[in-house]
Amino acid sequence: MFYVLLACFGCLSGITAVLFGFGGGFVVVPLLYRMLTASHGADDPVGQSAMHIAVATSTCVMIVNALIATVKHHRARNLIRHYVWPLGGFIGLGAVVGAIAAMGASSEVIRYGFIVYLGVTILDLSLINMSEPARPAEIGYAGVGLIT
Repeated sequence: MFYVLLACFGCLSGITAVLFGFGGGFVVVPLLYRMLTASHGADDPVGQSAMHIAVATSTCVMIVNALIATVKHHRARNLIRHYVWPLGGFIGLGAVVGAIAAMGASSEVIRYGFIVYLGVTILDLSLINMSEPARPAEIGYAGVGLIT
């Protein structure tokens, strides 16, 4: 049953990623959190660390996707090195600071932080000018999201 649920939410994640430009973490983090707490219980160490595990899993997926996209853009010669490379230090510093903060934070703090992040993102998206109709290519990409 868990695998069927994971497959369904994987499809939902693909659809939301194509339609909205995001979706993986928004779908996967709550799903993993709920599945880990349901399967291991609140007293189990895995259940107590469920939010840490869910966010870390989503972060690992983002790192792999960002690396693949960066390599593809580098091969296509779309990157301007003197713009991109300075960002690497700030990304690394943010990763270290975030990891240290996450190790010291309780699962509840991480959970409420994620909820606030969702709220801010939803608010941000609701303020975007939606006056332009969807283009046919975007509608076609949404169909691809169903398959992936």
